Amino acid sequence: MTIDPDFQADETLYRRVAPTEYPITEATFQKLIPFPDCSVNRSKYSQPTDVLLPDHQNYGVLGFLVGSVPKELGEGDQHRQFVVEHHPVPNNYAHSEIRSYQVNGVLKEPAKTLRTCFRDELRKKAWLILEPSVTL
Repeated sequence: MTIDPDFQADETLYRRVAPTEYPITEATFQKLIPFPDCSVNRSKYSQPTDVLLPDHQNYGVLGFLVGSVPKELGEGDQHRQFVVEHHPVPNNYAHSEIRSYQVNGVLKEPAKTLRTCFRDELRKKAWLILEPSVTL
């Protein structure tokens, strides 16, 4: 599969939201964005609800712009760069990942304080596209 490395700052990224992660609060948002990789779909190649396929139809969809992803945080040993990378998988060409790298290019999970800071920055700019549904 051909990788498209070109992301525009105004391109939307989609992430699914489990019913247990809703309503979105500071605490639940911390669970929504895992490290060192966070799986998303890019709007250039998908619709928001594509993140629900094939078996997450009761989930919701969160959106945020590529330009909202902090590029760098921390200092010294805890300095990290955050990059959105196109990482297509079978049956999902739009699949991409937000990855955390040390300055030397090594993929590495940031310290808890940096993870929290990253998520807080992103949460301020994210919006809910579709609410999860709860079935009883």
